[in-house]
Amino acid sequence: MEKRARDEADLSAEEAKAAAEAWIHDAHADERGEKRSQEEAGKGAQGADRGVGSLSSVSSEGRAPEEPRRAKRHGFGRDLRITRKREYAKIYELGERFDKEWMKILALPRQDCRVRVGLTVSRRIGGAVERNRVRRLLREAIRLNREKIGVGADIVVVAKPGIAELSYHQVEQLVIRYFEELGKHLAHRTRCV
Repeated sequence: MEKRARDEADLSAEEAKAAAEAWIHDAHADERGEKRSQEEAGKGAQGADRGVGSLSSVSSEGRAPEEPRRAKRHGFGRDLRITRKREYAKIYELGERFDKEWMKILALPRQDCRVRVGLTVSRRIGGAVERNRVRRLLREAIRLNREKIGVGADIVVVAKPGIAELSYHQVEQLVIRYFEELGKHLAHRTRCV
């Protein structure tokens, strides 16, 4: 009985070792599983040129030269967003309110002609999936059309229930229309050139 238990223990250890070895990554295969020759594998990251880029484009430090950054025409970086709680509180307290059918817009004029935007999508809109979809739709529509305001302002857009059923094009048309109206209303309060 004792010998049989020992044999089974040895057998399971051998199987475990074989299974573990089956998962060891081949040292001479790249991420796509393609085999490379011993010579190419020894070169490491500067191995054979497989269409990724020529070795002449690698700098003396072994890094590719930096490409010039492309200017983002319609970026939506942190400098164009309202990110802090105290900024939201200031806009809620001092900003003008524009209550529309699908969203409420609060705007506080700025003298530097920059448009910064914050979004509020509450649980009244729906579950997490619906709220995230509304955020994405609003963010993209605002990112592409924020210059339609024509004046500098800090803006908070508060989504209202029902907006989740709209398509992107409907949301974009609403944003364009509301931002143009907002720009006309705020034009007398700022001096943007």
